[in-house]
Amino acid sequence: MYYMSQDGCTLAESNRLYVRENAVYAVIPGSEDLKLAEYEIYGEAQEMLHKVYAAIEDGENVFSFE
Repeated sequence: MYYMSQDGCTLAESNRLYVRENAVYAVIPGSEDLKLAEYEIYGEAQEMLHKVYAAIEDGENVFSFE
C-alpha cells in the first residue's frame, strides 16, 4: 500500500505499520520510517496502552485487560 506522511510531503510504499509512543509509522525499506499520524489519548485508554507496551517489552505473548 501507499501511505502519505503526516506533513503531506512524502508518499511511500510499505507493507508494515507500527505504533510507537503517540504515533503511527510505516516501515520503508532502505529509508527512515515514515510518520503517518500522531495522536493523544487520555485517562483509562492511556493506562491500557501503557500496559500493552509493558507487556510487549516483557515479551509476553498473551495479556488481557479488565
